[in-house]
Amino acid sequence: MPEHGGGLCTQRCRGCEYCYSGLDMALCRSMPMCEYILKTGRRRACPAGERCTEFTPAAPADEQRRRAAERMWGAIMRGR
Repeated sequence: MPEHGGGLCTQRCRGCEYCYSGLDMALCRSMPMCEYILKTGRRRACPAGERCTEFTPAAPADEQRRRAAERMWGAIMRGR
C-alpha cells in the first residue's frame, strides 16, 4: 500500500514493531506508517516494504492492540 511521498508500506510492515497505523483523513482509511526514526533516533537505511532490513516482529500484545485500533477506525469511518 503506497504511502504519501512514494514509500511502500506493505502487509509485512503491519506486523513490524516500528509500524503505526494512523488515520488518513483525506482518504478516510487507516494508513500504516514507519516510526523507525521516532523510536530509534536514526534514519532507516533501507526502503519500506518487502526490502526493509530493519523489520522486527511486533510483540503479540502490540499486534493485538494495532489490529483493534484498525478495526475501530474502520468502524468509525463506516459510521458505526
